[in-house]
Amino acid sequence: MIEINSLLESVHSRLEGEVSLPHQASAIAYDLFILTFKLGQSTNFRNQNLVSVFISKLQYWELDDLIIRQVKYAIRIANSNGKLEYEEMHKLFSLCDEIYALDYLGLDLDKGLIVEYEESIRRRFKREKLKAKMVAEDRVEKWQENFWWYKSNLN
Repeated sequence: MIEINSLLESVHSRLEGEVSLPHQASAIAYDLFILTFKLGQSTNFRNQNLVSVFISKLQYWELDDLIIRQVKYAIRIANSNGKLEYEEMHKLFSLCDEIYALDYLGLDLDKGLIVEYEESIRRRFKREKLKAKMVAEDRVEKWQENFWWYKSNLN
């Protein structure tokens, strides 16, 4: 079970620090998503308005296009030549989780890019069914089972 206070402290600390890489900001977004989606929004958390702080920090960190960067990264991995290593497939699932979190937190993404992203991911999963299934089984938690990138690989 995730310790809410510990996660809140971690998010606060990282929001106060310097973030220069997309994966750092994306990790903060995922933790904010966990606090709001999975654990529920407690009165304490709601009053802190961390999501608004995070979104404003993205511009300060020059990462206001974070969701676009992460989607393009996922597309590059999905469309790469040859077979993916297990770790690369794992990263693809991780990016899907992060992109979902960024979208959930309200970052905007062009519909055309969403379509390209989903088609690229689905093609990769189709090409490497067994590996995608193995990673989905290793990564998925009960609350994630209905996210399309897990659901399509767990059937």
